[in-house]
Amino acid sequence: MSIAVFVLAFVYTAYVIDPEYTAKSLTRHEGAIPGVAPGEATADYLDRVVSLTTVVGAVYLTALQLIPEVFELYGIGLPYSMVVNGGAVLVVVCTVLDIKTQVREVSLTNPGGVRR
Repeated sequence: MSIAVFVLAFVYTAYVIDPEYTAKSLTRHEGAIPGVAPGEATADYLDRVVSLTTVVGAVYLTALQLIPEVFELYGIGLPYSMVVNGGAVLVVVCTVLDIKTQVREVSLTNPGGVRR
């Protein structure tokens, strides 16, 4: 399960983020990253930054998923270990973040929403 979490973090990031498209979009909108030449250099820079960020995120998600198993391995009895394992924690965290994003979008786009 832990290997799947680690690998799927990279698969999802590759699916969602396209550094070449982002670099072209920056050039098209006359934007730039300070200290980086537009075009191919920007795409390479974005690819490197996204890859490093994904490694950190994948390690974090894997560690979060492994915490309950490590407690069980060392005999630390958690009363909720049968109900809440690492995979369930990931699902809960992702669900809460998604709900938070959806509520924020609705509150900022609807006329009666709270604007900050």
